[in-house]
Amino acid sequence: MSKETKQEGTVLSLGRKDVSAETLADQALVRKLLGLRPGLREFKVVYGALAESDDVIAIQTRSGFQIMVELAGEIQVPADHVAERRTYPSQPAPAVGPDVLPPLVRILSGNVGAWGRIRGRQVSRLLVLDRRP
Repeated sequence: MSKETKQEGTVLSLGRKDVSAETLADQALVRKLLGLRPGLREFKVVYGALAESDDVIAIQTRSGFQIMVELAGEIQVPADHVAERRTYPSQPAPAVGPDVLPPLVRILSGNVGAWGRIRGRQVSRLLVLDRRP
C-alpha cells in the first residue's frame, strides 16, 4: 500500500545480506542496465514503457500474437517466395560484436527432399529451429 496514493502496488525487493560477490556483481549490472539507484533494495513495479524515476521498474507486456509476430520476423524465408511476392524478405543478419544482442531465435527454411511427408501429407518446404548459439 502506497502511503502517498493509498493504492496497492507491486514492489520488487532485491537482496539479502548473505549473497555471494558474484550475485552482488549481477545485481549491480541489472541496476545499471535498468537505470536503477545503486544500493536501493526495493523498487516499485509499474506497467509502461519508461520508468518515471530511478526507484521504478517499468514493464510492458506483449500479447501472444505480438510474440508470434516477433518470432515470425526471424524466419529466413526462401528467395523464390520473396520473388513471387508470397512473403516479405527476411531481416538482414545482425551485426556481430560484443555490444550486439543475437536474435532470440533463428528459424531456417529449405527444401525437404524426397522424404518430405509430415503426418501423411506431402510437403516441399521445411522450417527448422536452429538451436546453435
